[in-house]
Amino acid sequence: MSDKVIENAPSKDMEERYFKIWTAEQEHTKTRWTVSTFFFSVSFAIFGFSFQAQLSKPLANVARLSGLVIYWFAYLIFAQFNHYTRFLRNYLKELEDRGQTTIKLQTGSEQFMKSKNTRIMSATRLLLYFGILYAIVVIILWVIPL
Repeated sequence: MSDKVIENAPSKDMEERYFKIWTAEQEHTKTRWTVSTFFFSVSFAIFGFSFQAQLSKPLANVARLSGLVIYWFAYLIFAQFNHYTRFLRNYLKELEDRGQTTIKLQTGSEQFMKSKNTRIMSATRLLLYFGILYAIVVIILWVIPL
């Protein structure tokens, strides 16, 4: 019994490991947003360019379709990065649940995000819904030109 208590007791080494993993997760998240935002911006710039008066209809439609493809590429990159981020967050949560650290960042943030006062949609879901809306607009503009 005492071996299990010692095995699960938080140690300074484990606290440092937790903090290093948390820092890596934060850097990974920053990279995810930086890379994704770049491609989202390119997508919207191409979409905006497609409204130039001097563009012929086929070229405008190709530009809009290209912008849409780049948007979904950015979304897939975002989702892939997010997959690894969830892995790191789950690992941190496991360390917290096993009592191997006194730091409770994941437990606290999870409780906060699930509370009734902060019921909001995830960024991944918002980007998905916006991408669907974006696709609908591109299709409408293809069928009903401006």
